[in-house]
Amino acid sequence: MMKGVGILALTLVAVGVGFSLYLPPHASNGTILKELVPHFVLIEDSLETPYPADTLRHSLHVFSSTIADDSEYGLQLGIFGSLEDAVAGSNAIPNKLFTTLPITPAIFKVESDQRQWLVLALGPFKTNNESLRYQRLLTDHYIDSSSILWPTTKEAASE
Repeated sequence: MMKGVGILALTLVAVGVGFSLYLPPHASNGTILKELVPHFVLIEDSLETPYPADTLRHSLHVFSSTIADDSEYGLQLGIFGSLEDAVAGSNAIPNKLFTTLPITPAIFKVESDQRQWLVLALGPFKTNNESLRYQRLLTDHYIDSSSILWPTTKEAASE
């Protein structure tokens, strides 16, 4: 009985080592991202200092006078827990659509109450009407989006 368990354990270890030989070589996140998805912009500054999530909430500001004249708008296409998931989310959007848009999607990190996540968004747009036109275009291609204020730096948001 013990001999059978030992042989089974050795077989499982050998199979695991064999499968690990087929794994691709390790590369940094930046290298992986550039190879996999050339059709979006990664806002790398946000990875170190995430944007405050509450500054993106367009619905809170749309009917108030708190929106600055120089505010920019965006369309949130998805929220993800990891950079790899955000890349996979951007890959789910047809490349053909990206080549027809004059604006490149972006991935940036946001935080709220010490929780962090990544946002895939399209923008920035100068006016809310412009963002709504793109939202209709995305809807025509069966892509859901929601209006957001385009992120600003923490210093600008705290003013």
